[in-house]
This record gives sequence, structure tokens and C-alpha cells, in this order.
Amino acid sequence: MSETLRVQKLRAIERLLSLGIFALVLFQMYQSTKVGVTPRGSAAREALQHLHISNGLTVLLLLIPRFWLWMTLPRPHRPTRVPVAADDLARTCNAGLYLTLAAFCLTGPVFAWSEGHAVSWFGWVTLPALVPAGYRLSVTMGYLHSTIGFLIIVLSVFTVLVALWQALRYQIGPWRLLPAFDWDGAATADTVRTAPMWKLAHLCVFAALISVAAYMPYQIFGVVPFTTAKQMVDSGPPPAVDPYLNVTVAPELSTQSQKDFMWCRFCHSFELNGPHAVGPNLHRVFGRRAASAPGFYYSGALVEAGKNGLVWDDASVDELIANPEAFLGGQHRMRYKPITDAEERRQIVAALKAATK
Repeated sequence: MSETLRVQKLRAIERLLSLGIFALVLFQMYQSTKVGVTPRGSAAREALQHLHISNGLTVLLLLIPRFWLWMTLPRPHRPTRVPVAADDLARTCNAGLYLTLAAFCLTGPVFAWSEGHAVSWFGWVTLPALVPAGYRLSVTMGYLHSTIGFLIIVLSVFTVLVALWQALRYQIGPWRLLPAFDWDGAATADTVRTAPMWKLAHLCVFAALISVAAYMPYQIFGVVPFTTAKQMVDSGPPPAVDPYLNVTVAPELSTQSQKDFMWCRFCHSFELNGPHAVGPNLHRVFGRRAASAPGFYYSGALVEAGKNGLVWDDASVDELIANPEAFLGGQHRMRYKPITDAEERRQIVAALKAATK
């Protein structure tokens, strides 16, 4: 087999791998939305998480030969119509997406282990846990994994913009940045390198993209990448009257109330001895002083409010969900839209009380 024919066949394999990887990534993004709206601790949530992990491991398995081909095959020729610096920007976007995907797939199992989940490939192969389960590690890995996930989105958007801009500016097909497409037709050998000034400019651009991605978990979910032992207060004396005394069954929820209440389950567990997640376990939260769940680390504002006597009851929970930005000046790290309808808030407070009894 001639060298040219061998390279052509390897290029075809490379394109097929790229196509498979990004098809699985699209499925993973869709499936992630299903995980987010499925209650924690439910069988459906566990099944979705295992599918999520298995799919991530599959992407990682496909990335390994893809990286091998990337390092083995000669660099694609440069398109004649595109300046060297602009072509290198496009190449960096392309490579950055694959490297970010690999980082996402590698941090996923570590995050799962830190939360006490088993990591298996569709139940056929179970990987031994390489790190112990622990809240502090799960906070750190959850933040890192989430940041990388946002970086995939940010970098994908930036890559599309680069492709469209170069298509308009240099009359070159934007699809060259997509999997399964050749880099370009008319081309020259890749012998010229980008000037240091442009390399520095590219570095600054990607540093800015990483910074945006690193901020997104805090902005959207209120997640921080670290904890300190000072972010907790004593539980305080028990209430004189048990807030759960007359709670029997969960109330009937409207369609909108069900959707909004699901976001409580996205961040919190409700059962006795349930794990902390993005937010603390809320078992028996009514009548409890704010920022007092053992083992969880709160924002400074919530700790101060707990020290000053803030207790979670129907009125304080109602005030929180009515206007999260106004409650404690928004410094409590809880992120969701205001629930302006009083009846809906009443239903959610009653549902939360029944679920945390």
C-alpha cells in the first residue's frame, strides 16, 4: 500500500471517529438536561447517571485513537486564501474542543467517585474507585467538571463564530471546522509558523474563554470550588412546636409548581442522612437555624444570618423563593427565578415541608 493511500484511509478513520464523538456529545448534552430535572435519589436519576457515565467513557474510548491519529498523521495543508495566524486560530479551536472533551470525560468519573457513585461502562465493566467519596472533594470536582462542561459550550460558540468570520473574510467553507470534513481543497504545505504577537493574542483570547467558563458554575448554580470549616453555624435550640406536627401528605401541585419544585430537588436531597449536593440536605429543615446542616459549607452571608437568628419556616422560605435576589442581598448562592405567584409559593412551601419530614 502506498503512503498516500495509507494516509487517505487513516484520514477517513479519523473523520469517522470525529463524527462518532460529536454525535455522542450531542446525545450527552440532551441526556444531561434529563438528569437535571429528575429527582435526586430516584431510580430514574440513578439510571440516567449511569447512562451519562457510560456515554462519557465511550467518548473517551473514541478520543484515544483520535488523538493517536492526530499525532501520527501529517498536519493538513494550509488553505491558500487564509493567513497563517487565522488558520492557526481555527486549528487551535479545533484542537481545543477535543482536548476539552477529553478533560470533561476524565473528570466525570472522578466526580462520580467523589459522590459515592459506581463508574461502569453500561454495567459490563466496573472501574475500581480511584478516589474516596467525600463532600469536599465532590465540591471541588463538581465545580471543575461543570467548568469544563461550560467551556465546551463557550468554545463551541466561539469556534462557530471563527468559522463564519473566516468564511466571510476569506471566502472559505466554514464546514472545514466540522467533523468528517477535509480542512480545505486548494492548499499549501504547512511550513510557515504564526508570529509570536499573534500567538500571544490567541493565548489571551482562550484565557478569556476559560475565565468565562470558570465563572458560569457560580453565576448559574452558586457553586464555589472550595470550602472552609468556618462556613457553618450551630443548629440552635429546637423549636417549641414541631413545624412538621400537622404535615401528613404532599399537597396537589399545579404544573408550574411541579416544574419549579423540581429545581429544589436538583440541588438538594430531602431524605434522612441524605448527601449534600450543590445545596445541603434539607431533611427537617423547617424549624432549623439557617446555615446549620452538619458538614455543609455555606456562604458568609447565610452564616451571618444564621448567627443572627434566621430560622427556616414557612415565612422565610416564602420570602426566599419570592425574590432570591433581594433575600440577604442575593449573597446566599441560591440561583433561580423569582416565584411571584403567592399560591404557587404556598404549594411549593407545603411540598417542601412534606418532602423533608
